[in-house]
Amino acid sequence: VSLSPVAEKKVTDTAAGDGGQSRS
Repeated sequence: VSLSPVAEKKVTDTAAGDGGQSRS
């Protein structure tokens, strides 16, 4: 995702949330 740091963070948030570790 090369849109914005927010979008990239959203991907991380999704991956972390899937593992039970959500990042805001």
